[in-house]
Amino acid sequence: MTFLDGGAVEKLVILRDTMLLTPATSKSLWELGKLVGVPKITVDPDPERELFYKKNMDILLRDKPDVF
Repeated sequence: MTFLDGGAVEKLVILRDTMLLTPATSKSLWELGKLVGVPKITVDPDPERELFYKKNMDILLRDKPDVF
């Protein structure tokens, strides 16, 4: 990742598909989070704003960096 000032940071991202490891009744992130004790983060209590932020992560970072 390169920043506007020319600095760079190397990131390692590991993604795992756990769909087959979860019970058939717990396929949503909300249910999976409850199952493992890590609740899904809600970025805004208003469902419309929640969807807006999910579609505009840059604005979420600007408005709510603590939950980004």
